[in-house]
Amino acid sequence: MNNEIATLSRTLRDRMDWTQEELADRLLITRNYLSLVEGGKKTGSARLLTALMALSAQHEPGGTIAAGPTIRRVPVLSWVVTGRAAAPGPVVRAGGEQVATVSLDPWAFAVEIEGDAMLPDFKPGDRVVVAPGAELRPGGPVLAGLKPGGLVLRLFHRLDPQTIRLSSLRPEIYPSLDCQPGGLRWLWPVEELSRKL
Repeated sequence: MNNEIATLSRTLRDRMDWTQEELADRLLITRNYLSLVEGGKKTGSARLLTALMALSAQHEPGGTIAAGPTIRRVPVLSWVVTGRAAAPGPVVRAGGEQVATVSLDPWAFAVEIEGDAMLPDFKPGDRVVVAPGAELRPGGPVLAGLKPGGLVLRLFHRLDPQTIRLSSLRPEIYPSLDCQPGGLRWLWPVEELSRKL
């Protein structure tokens, strides 16, 4: 994946006659990070690949701009703040940390991962972009608010109309949770992963 990101980045910069600084500004990342990725000294994230592909699609050869996703910033919330949420809604936090995303969900936000239940795919310190308005995907990652309290990042499975299974990637340590819809405060899909640098 890293070679693909580096090639796409250099190709886009050449085509648009952008410097690394100009492309980094459009991707909402630092020039230093982009330089390390292009030079093969750092592995680019899946979010960076998605953002590069979206930006490349917007700027087709010949200078025309095609319709496509745009990159925006969403707030990073703590597990405590997220765990208190009762329902999706626009989240505004002045001066707080943010991450870049191509999510179109107006209620999207990011959470920094804690714990090791989803290793090796989701590491502590990584961030996931959660999209409360998006559709749940079978086998896809979700952030679940449990009743009476608690918050987990797990994979979503619908066993039957009345039973939801939330499974970890380490079932020998973290067994699956089978829940009735009434046992959850909310269940929100994870759209993107932003690897900790």
